[in-house]
Amino acid sequence: MGIQEWSATDIKNARSYFLNGLAIKEIAKELGRSVTATNKALSRFGIRFEKPRRNYTELQQPKKKNSLTHYCAFF
Repeated sequence: MGIQEWSATDIKNARSYFLNGLAIKEIAKELGRSVTATNKALSRFGIRFEKPRRNYTELQQPKKKNSLTHYCAFF
C-alpha cells in the first residue's frame, strides 16, 4: 500500500464523521485508511486540535534549602 493523497471529499467526510462522534478507528475504516494516517490527517487539516501539553515546570516542588545554612545560625 503506497501513499494515498487526501482529497477534498475525504477531508470533508473525515470532518463530518469526527464531528458526529465516530471513533477514529471507525473513521479510518470508512475512509480505507490506517488509524495513524487518520489521526495525523485530523490534526493536519485542523479538524482536531492537539491537546495542550501539561506544563510540568509549574508542578515542580520548591527547592530545598541547603542543609548547612538551614541548621547553622551563623550563615
